[in-house]
Amino acid sequence: MNIFLIFSFFNRHENNFLFPVKLSFHFSGCNKTLTDLSGIVESSSYPNYPNNLLCAWQIKASTDERISLVFQYFDLEYSTNCSRDSLEVWEQWNTPNEKFIGKFCGYLLGKWLQSNGSSLYIRFKTDSKTIRRGFRLKYSVVKSGTFVFQ
Repeated sequence: MNIFLIFSFFNRHENNFLFPVKLSFHFSGCNKTLTDLSGIVESSSYPNYPNNLLCAWQIKASTDERISLVFQYFDLEYSTNCSRDSLEVWEQWNTPNEKFIGKFCGYLLGKWLQSNGSSLYIRFKTDSKTIRRGFRLKYSVVKSGTFVFQ
């Protein structure tokens, strides 16, 4: 959903409008903490994500559980070192135990990973250039020592 606000500033001494200002905000389904045993994480406005976006999801499980993450669909703008549009996956984000798992861009199909700890942090960033279809990830919470391919 996009909301546009237009403000016009009026100079009452000269009875004329000075200039209009247009602000645009993009509200999306990102920046969430997920605690269900399974679910879907997908790019904003999937398929076809917007430019200039920064989204984050944290998936939390119990301390004796792990998180399985399957890339069901993944198509982001490709760039060297994924410097433009990218998806980062971390364990234990913003803690002394944080661990960087990977940074992804381009086209991937069937990628699978599993956390070593009980939380995953996913960060999606887009620039102002090319847009692509986006991504759809499926997560499942599993008992430690269990591997799930979906």
